[in-house]
Amino acid sequence: MTLFGHKTHRCGMLGLSTRLSLNWDKAAMEWWQRLSIYPPRKELQQRNFKMSLKMKKIARKCPYITRLLDIIEPRDINNFKDVYLVVEFMSADLKKIIKSDISLTEDHVKVIIYNILLGIRWLSLAKVLHRDIKPANILIDDDCHIRICDFGLARSYDSMRPDPNRYHEIIQKQINAQQSIILDDGIRPQTVDPLLKRKITSTILDNSKKERSSVKRKLSDHVVTRWYRPPEIILVEKEYSSEADIWGVGCIFAELLQRIQSQTQPANEVNRKTDALFPGKSCFPLSPDKNARRVNTRRNSGHPLNLNQQQSNGHYAKKSYPVTDQDQLKMIIDLLGTPGPDDISFITDDSALGYMQEYGINIKAVDLQKRFPQASSGAIDLLRQMIQFNPYLRANAEECIYHPYFDKIRVSEILDTIMPRVVQLQIDNDEVRLSIDEMKQIIIQEIEFFKLKRLQQGIKHIESIYVIPDSTI
Repeated sequence: MTLFGHKTHRCGMLGLSTRLSLNWDKAAMEWWQRLSIYPPRKELQQRNFKMSLKMKKIARKCPYITRLLDIIEPRDINNFKDVYLVVEFMSADLKKIIKSDISLTEDHVKVIIYNILLGIRWLSLAKVLHRDIKPANILIDDDCHIRICDFGLARSYDSMRPDPNRYHEIIQKQINAQQSIILDDGIRPQTVDPLLKRKITSTILDNSKKERSSVKRKLSDHVVTRWYRPPEIILVEKEYSSEADIWGVGCIFAELLQRIQSQTQPANEVNRKTDALFPGKSCFPLSPDKNARRVNTRRNSGHPLNLNQQQSNGHYAKKSYPVTDQDQLKMIIDLLGTPGPDDISFITDDSALGYMQEYGINIKAVDLQKRFPQASSGAIDLLRQMIQFNPYLRANAEECIYHPYFDKIRVSEILDTIMPRVVQLQIDNDEVRLSIDEMKQIIIQEIEFFKLKRLQQGIKHIESIYVIPDSTI
């Protein structure tokens, strides 16, 4: 099979080729997206326009993001309101795959998640947060190539001050310094000691709580589709980083693991029902249940959760919070168990800590191996690292990619060559306000770029996509 004239690679997805369209060239030209010109007085619409333009430039060299192939020139270039974009066509998205009757092997799941992580790595190195990672936003073809799409909630933070990623970097530097001491003693750890990481992380976050709580919010709080929303966004933290996207990938990973068919299991006996990992029906305070109880009636609650012994002397206001069995946070705690002091050290809002007290103590974590019996121990270990409650303890994209689970398909030399550049535009600054005429002029420049490309290369200009290098699969 060919994709835009280039031979494709990687693990072929069994069963997909008979179900999905293979007419790539025609479909690519027929799938158009519409981009409206918004009134420039609205800040959010200004930001969306700038982010859309930036992502189109970032994606030109990225093999894991939907790439803009062309722009349809309006009939009247001097008077238009709508723009139609031609983008890459992919036959399906992961939501359709997960809800279908297709059975997967663990190799399929491994390649899919690995490719998604490569996309998240690219975005994080380009200092972009997607902020809506979910199955419907991961496009896929029958060779397990993926494209991350829908950047409507994405945000670039390369020019944001303070950098929301700064404490991740501080913690990592401290861990590296501690490891250097260990190396000097002749003991070479294979991986970072999780206890050491927890200790350093908790200490740094506790000492920086006042500074982090006083930061002016620059990142939106109501982002990410509910089932894939991480704790730091649920608890309305002012700062978050690409680990929020990793949480979403972990949730997708859990859904794909349910599609695995064992070698001894007949295809007609595979469990066709796939459940979301955290299928909440409400999410206080972002989208609360209006009928939620104002008191805690959970059977295992007993006493309030003592989140921080140093602040247990009435520091938290005595206030009732809505509690529902279908709340998103409740779903997370019921699976991961009651978060300990290290797990909640990232929280800066005392009200958020008070709200967590409503969910009780001594809730034991679910055994993920029993929850996903078809998955290997390596898959379970990776999943556990991707859905850590504390984002500072959660594995980042680089750590996930170098997890032993991917040892057979990872090629480090290729990773070193697939590096993005941080795209900076003159219009990036939020203080730059564009008029409608200025927006149109920017779009006309992009139209002229593709127009010249068509004149030079003809229809083959859509074939010059980034070819994903060979892997060991």
